[in-house]
Amino acid sequence: MKASVDRAIGKTEELLTTEARRHGEGTDWVGRLKSAWGIVHAVIDEIFDESAYDRFLQRTQVPHSVEAYRAFQRERESAVSRKPRCC
Repeated sequence: MKASVDRAIGKTEELLTTEARRHGEGTDWVGRLKSAWGIVHAVIDEIFDESAYDRFLQRTQVPHSVEAYRAFQRERESAVSRKPRCC
């Protein structure tokens, strides 16, 4: 008898916890906001080639500089010009 009561109590606590989450109680909204901002920041970096430039620096093992950025731009332009265009 005691085991079934414990299971019922456990389920009740579980339901209360789920219900509290549904209503926003106990959630870490600051953590969620930081996570969302991290995703937005990563997307912006990809759109504006910041991430590609960082990968270029890591691959070529050169420090960030004007010359390195010029080499990155030349490499990128040559890669784009080699792609076949349609229509």
